[in-house]
Amino acid sequence: DLYVANALLAGTTTLIDHHESPGLIAGSLDLLGSAYGDLGARGLLCYGATERNHGRAEAMAGLEECARFTRDGATDTVLGAVALHASFTVSDETIAEAASLCADLDAVMHVHVAEDGADVVDAKERGYAGPLERLERLGALPEGSILAHGIHLSPDQVSRAADAGCWWVQNPRSNEGNAVGYAESLQATSRVALGTDGWPAQMAVEAQALERLGEIARDEPERRRGRLEAGRRLVAELFGASGDGLTNGALGDLVVSDDRGVRHVVVAGEVVVRDGLLVHGDIEQIRQEAERQARALWTRMGAL
Repeated sequence: DLYVANALLAGTTTLIDHHESPGLIAGSLDLLGSAYGDLGARGLLCYGATERNHGRAEAMAGLEECARFTRDGATDTVLGAVALHASFTVSDETIAEAASLCADLDAVMHVHVAEDGADVVDAKERGYAGPLERLERLGALPEGSILAHGIHLSPDQVSRAADAGCWWVQNPRSNEGNAVGYAESLQATSRVALGTDGWPAQMAVEAQALERLGEIARDEPERRRGRLEAGRRLVAELFGASGDGLTNGALGDLVVSDDRGVRHVVVAGEVVVRDGLLVHGDIEQIRQEAERQARALWTRMGAL
């Protein structure tokens, strides 16, 4: 609840949530979805299938959770997708299963691509030109898919995925924190949205980080400035809405700010933040519960 609440208070109406909780896979997306529904946020939820902890059984459980939620848990404002963790943590068999699931569900794929050079090395050791080519050859990138990072790729690779209808998401603060580099090649296309990769969903702060790091990398300024707007187009495309502002068929999302910060937030025509306060929740109670849960978690970890 806390992450979603803070996102709304920061003026972020929509979250694309690439979730992983290996100790609780089945039903995990329902738990997340309930927070979105209770507080009034818009979202795309998926479980990042991986084999890095418990092999193929873990990956199949992750894909099944994606399928179950997409079929049974989705609403008008909270959708499901199919997801993979970085491709070096999954086998070709798992990628092929994910591709088949996308086709069966008419769903998009969400996957981290070339965040670290290890992803490229692994793909080449498996006989592919790179991680993007591996996903392409196994049919796991249907139109509309969301590819995060793209740091260790060429401009031609980035363009090819965008031309096929995929979206890229750049995550400056995460990339800087993990010391994996700057995604310079993403300037090859305008289909690049700005993301956080789990950092607080404060998009103004993320945009500042993009400007700072982009200047250092000599990234093209006009491309950088268009990434917040590209995110709005991405969300409109995912939800089958118009991306042309408040026109017929628009999402119905609106954020009103002044010199004090975000004052009002509307999602799908419903006011969810009014005068800087949540309409459907108490932020102080949410923070207190989050702190209680965090303390309990650390106590359990201390006993391991």
